[in-house]
Amino acid sequence: LGKHGGLLHSWPLPGRERGYYVVIPGEWSGGHEGFACLSGLKDVHVLAAQISIKGLAVVKSLPDLRELNIWVSDFDASCMDNLQGLTKLSSLTISHPEVSDEALSHLVGVDSITSLFLHGISDTGLHYLAQLPKLQDLSISVSPDFTGDGLRHLANATLLDDLKIRNAASFTGDGLQHFAGHPALKSLTISASPNFTGDGLKHLANATQ
Repeated sequence: LGKHGGLLHSWPLPGRERGYYVVIPGEWSGGHEGFACLSGLKDVHVLAAQISIKGLAVVKSLPDLRELNIWVSDFDASCMDNLQGLTKLSSLTISHPEVSDEALSHLVGVDSITSLFLHGISDTGLHYLAQLPKLQDLSISVSPDFTGDGLRHLANATLLDDLKIRNAASFTGDGLQHFAGHPALKSLTISASPNFTGDGLKHLANATQ
């Protein structure tokens, strides 16, 4: 969406009912009149250089939105408030080098989310993700100082059955013990984490595959 609210570039997603890619060359700074005729969209994939608070307000006009994927180089954390009230949103991807703790705090209350794909997540950030009551599938690329201490919060996400952790340079496996006896966890993937020893997996022998 450009500054005048016009849809700049979009095309249907192959094989997706009511799904569109939206490409914004520059800042997505506001106006959602271009989506007025697309209020039934269920899947939206946004590629933009920057998203402002006003820019992401477009999703408020998409009550049937189920999947939102955002590829962006910069965005204001508080723009995530615009996701509040999307009662059908189940899948969210934010491809940004670092999704801050503040941004994650604004996700609390979007209770319909079942699947998340995020980058640059800290130990503290997991505290907010654990408050999503329907979360089942979580894939995170973590911040350089991630130690795994925050996993104690995530262990309280009782429906979580698939957890993927990537790029955890400082993660040795400490924290996985919190998932011992977890009622739902079936799959755990640790990748691109050179200091991971695997010792923490012994606590999960009966909980994961």
